[in-house]
Amino acid sequence: MGIFNSFSCNTPLFEKSFFYLFSSYLILRAGGTLIWSIIMQLNIPYAFTHIDTLKKGVLAWTNILIGVCVVVIIFDIICGIYSVVYFDNAKIRSRCTNVTCMTVTFAIVFLCILIVQTAVAVNIITFRSTFITDFKNAFWNYEVSVDSTKFVDDVQRSFYCCGIYSYRDYLNEFRRIPDSCCNDHDHLCSSAQYRFGCETEIFIRLYGIYSMGVFTMTFSIVEFVGLIWALYLTNSIRKRNVIKRQEMFFKQGLQYRNNAQRF
Repeated sequence: MGIFNSFSCNTPLFEKSFFYLFSSYLILRAGGTLIWSIIMQLNIPYAFTHIDTLKKGVLAWTNILIGVCVVVIIFDIICGIYSVVYFDNAKIRSRCTNVTCMTVTFAIVFLCILIVQTAVAVNIITFRSTFITDFKNAFWNYEVSVDSTKFVDDVQRSFYCCGIYSYRDYLNEFRRIPDSCCNDHDHLCSSAQYRFGCETEIFIRLYGIYSMGVFTMTFSIVEFVGLIWALYLTNSIRKRNVIKRQEMFFKQGLQYRNNAQRF
């Protein structure tokens, strides 16, 4: 309350506006992320043609993110209805004595959602660098391990790249340039037709999933700050309601004593 006393501010109107705006923001943010995740899933068959491990990884994390967004939307609808009923109905507001308990319950649930959302964001952000590391490890085991060879060939065919940094990585290791570094129509592959290294191509191709992780992490921080501010406003509402009830009881006591003195 001390913050509001320093400014000429209609405190109840500010609190009402904040909760409405925060609910609207959550709906828009969760809806935007949901649409983004669905578009990314629809693009998976075209973006990662031959790479099954990459398809499964992107599909798994986007599915989890979609689930989190759906939970956030449902949670926000419940909180929005509660806010409308509380702020726009004076009778219910005067009878509502457990506003703090309900708000703390909502805060705990929302905090759990934020923790899951942040964990998903961290894994999505690190997904690109982890995939690059996996490719490098597979490259050094090329033609040594069947799984590594298949993995490297799949990445090179899908991303039209060759080697880690360039096709010269094979020549430096005294290896032949593999067929996956060339067009599918060229089975001789005397020289690499894909000149760019796969590290750069992976970095570019997975920029979308990386951006989604950064986006989710950034807004998780914003939502956490909003949650703390909402709890502060709830505590202000509780204190104001306590003062109003005390004043009401005091006036009732004075009125009762005045009536008693008359008789």
